[in-house]
Amino acid sequence: MRDDIQWPPDNAVLRRAAVHPPSDTISAAGASVAAPPDPPPAATSSPVSAPAATSPAASGALRRFEFADGTSSKFWEIEVTGRHYTVRYGRLGAGGQTKTKEAASEDAARRDAAKLIDEKTSKGYVER
Repeated sequence: MRDDIQWPPDNAVLRRAAVHPPSDTISAAGASVAAPPDPPPAATSSPVSAPAATSPAASGALRRFEFADGTSSKFWEIEVTGRHYTVRYGRLGAGGQTKTKEAASEDAARRDAAKLIDEKTSKGYVER
């Protein structure tokens, strides 16, 4: 064993472990099953406009996108906080994976997020 290597390195970014699905998604046998979908919202008399999918992500605002095609059903989320942006993705009903990246500036982080959002919407993801 080498004594000149320190673990974790001083410059390492430590991340929390992935979030486990809520307990209401675990069956008695221990298998993960999706929770029932939320009921649709009641109709209102005022029109509601969806946010523009290509607008830059506002700082601290979590945006969620979903994709369902045949047997594939996935989600993708992005949140910008200062110079960092966090992406979480995976299959619907699962905790997913989380990745955080740091940009050169807050504006660069928002631009990166907008570019990623454009890529996802061009692939068929819909904002929820």
